[in-house]
Amino acid sequence: MPVGRVIGCDFAGTVVAHPAGPSLWKPGQRVAGFVMDGALDLTGGRVCGVPHEAAASLGVGFATAMMGLFLRLGLPEPPSALEGDDAKAAEAAEGKEQPVVLINGASTSVGLYAVQLARLAGIRVIATASPRMHALVRELGADVVLDYADADWPAQAARAAGPALRQAFDCVSEVGTARATAAALAAAADVRGGDGAERGHLLCILPRSQADLEGDVSQKVRLETTVAFSVFGRPIQHLTYDNQGGPTPRDREFWERYLRKLTGWLESGEIRPNPVRVFGGLEDVLDGFREGMEGKVRGEKLVYRVAPASV
Repeated sequence: MPVGRVIGCDFAGTVVAHPAGPSLWKPGQRVAGFVMDGALDLTGGRVCGVPHEAAASLGVGFATAMMGLFLRLGLPEPPSALEGDDAKAAEAAEGKEQPVVLINGASTSVGLYAVQLARLAGIRVIATASPRMHALVRELGADVVLDYADADWPAQAARAAGPALRQAFDCVSEVGTARATAAALAAAADVRGGDGAERGHLLCILPRSQADLEGDVSQKVRLETTVAFSVFGRPIQHLTYDNQGGPTPRDREFWERYLRKLTGWLESGEIRPNPVRVFGGLEDVLDGFREGMEGKVRGEKLVYRVAPASV
């Protein structure tokens, strides 16, 4: 990591002051979210009743899951997230075939939030995770949980989901995981048959490309990438992802709307923050990175305190 590089963007804390004039925030409010390049006008939402340490996991992970499922993959949103005409349209669409989504890496930070949001939306969830995380992933809402270490898990996922499987969210997004997830989508497309016009839709959270898919799978599956920082509405020029390069007002509108709903979901327990492990203060960040590189951080987020716990 080059000297001077700023890392990290998720946070949680208590508002101590705000600029003069109208503001969404008041001193004493507990808030959480994430920031990029000084985009402080849309930092996050209120998290009453949630400890700072747990709330610190709500930023990039929640935003990526929300945007991935509902904006990029186009899956139906939770009824409680809709407002105005969108809510009326959702009521009119009730009774249609239950949508299904495959979430690969469901015990990752993004994956755990994706499972919960999909459950809220009434989406059937086929998930992959390591065996020790299966119970948590099921508890949060997955209908079927498979062991990602099984070589044939893509075939298992396709059988469990059936021909209705058209969307998949790869929350790991290495080349190998993207290919495996795409294989499940391709198998479902084969069951659907037809002329191949209805391809599967694979979303990755790292900068993968269509060229990463092999053989005829590439003809049956469309690969797209997403990054959470587009929720600030600003052009992002220095990241190699789809849907970037210009302003992203629709992404921002989605994020603003979900921030308005997040407080209620946290209070009702419909959304639970990810498991966390407090790892000391800022002086311990490099040690945390080492643990991550050594594979010692699984199914949890490392959190660092920058002020006494009582603040």
